[in-house]
Amino acid sequence: MKTVIISMVIFFAALAIENPLQAQQIQQSPAHPKNNGTMKEYVFIVSVNPKKLTQEDIKNIHADWDKVTQEWKANNHYLYGNPVPQPGVVVSGSNKSVAQEELADALRVVSFINMEAESDEQAVELAKMVPLLKYGGKVEIRKPQRVAAPVSH
Repeated sequence: MKTVIISMVIFFAALAIENPLQAQQIQQSPAHPKNNGTMKEYVFIVSVNPKKLTQEDIKNIHADWDKVTQEWKANNHYLYGNPVPQPGVVVSGSNKSVAQEELADALRVVSFINMEAESDEQAVELAKMVPLLKYGGKVEIRKPQRVAAPVSH
């Protein structure tokens, strides 16, 4: 088991070095001074089939993401994002088996983006700006559910 864990750590470290999208850190924008309680939070779950992307596509996607996130930040919509482009480790079943795989075959979740928008309609318009849509990607929009932290005694 220890060998499996060490192998996984080495594997993910290599991926982070090879793939700049994986190596990105969470980018947080400053507090939104314009949000006087009218904005709602949304989570964009972004997926694409990376097997169909060329190196040129990936280069263009990175440039397009930079433009879109700058626009979202300038308009106080972008909170932060977590790129997760590489497949992970899946733990499953009552025997808790561990496998290097991904849950979906065709589309892979590659990013979670927390956004603010004034309405569901505005959130949809912001999601339409995601660069991966041009490459057959999808964006699922969800509203996060906030759970109160337990009260300590």
